Amino acid sequence: MQTPRKHHFIPQFWTKNWAGNDGMAQRYTSPFPGVIASHRKHPAAIGWEERLYDFPAMDKKTLDFETLLFKRIDQHASDLFTKLKNSPNPILSKRETETLAVFLLTLMHRSPAGIAAMRQLSKMLFEEVRAEIRDTYNTTRSEIEPLTVEDYEAQQGPDAYLDHFSNIFRSVVFSEKIAAFLANLHWKRVKLEAPDRRLLLSDDPLIRTNGLAGPEGHVAFPLSPKFAIIGCNQSQYFDKIFSQSPRILIGKFNEQTVQSARHFVVGVDEQQDRFVRNRFGKSQRPTLSEQSLNDRTNGNSF
Repeated sequence: MQTPRKHHFIPQFWTKNWAGNDGMAQRYTSPFPGVIASHRKHPAAIGWEERLYDFPAMDKKTLDFETLLFKRIDQHASDLFTKLKNSPNPILSKRETETLAVFLLTLMHRSPAGIAAMRQLSKMLFEEVRAEIRDTYNTTRSEIEPLTVEDYEAQQGPDAYLDHFSNIFRSVVFSEKIAAFLANLHWKRVKLEAPDRRLLLSDDPLIRTNGLAGPEGHVAFPLSPKFAIIGCNQSQYFDKIFSQSPRILIGKFNEQTVQSARHFVVGVDEQQDRFVRNRFGKSQRPTLSEQSLNDRTNGNSF
């Protein structure tokens, strides 16, 4: 069976919610600094990069994380998104909030920038482990291991770091602690409509506070042009959110969504063309993997 070449970092089941009657969505990109291009695109042609999740492994093999991991996660998320979009008053079960949490957690790492940072971080951590082994090998080696650290490294082979990368990727992207925290947030679907604006989607779709554990901690994302999903650490914070008009909330959503974009912004049509062009990528945020890499580079703990 041939593995897919196009790996979607924003799944098609999500972008298709912005498709118009022609089956196409309005996609904005920035192919060059200061240049914003706009085209009608099928959802399948949005939010992908070729073989983004093909990771090299030992013995000249390739780990296809698109098929091994993300396909299954995205399928469960697709079913959940359908319920959230179509149910009159969706109430999520414990299993469904866990599904949502795992999906959102992958979104924080699976973008092209996040994957690139994860590769660098893994290589850095591997070299640190290797340096520690070199320093202590003579006193810690077992009787069945080679006499010298040089022979030990030769036995491991030049591609030893590749399996290390796969282990790091799984442990970071599927952090049980963070997933459990996200699953335990108070989740609500909110309908947001205004005559002159609709919710937009980008490659950085998660709107979140710097700290989620505080009384105003929350994470939110656009589900479709007229629905948003909001998760709050404390349910009382919904009162503050809902004290604002739908028009104001749509504006706040879109401001963050468009300003943080690196690869694309999607709308149903060109209704908000000027808004997108004036804000595209003006305030890009580092991914969690990039933050971890920066912390490690600056000497902070991982």
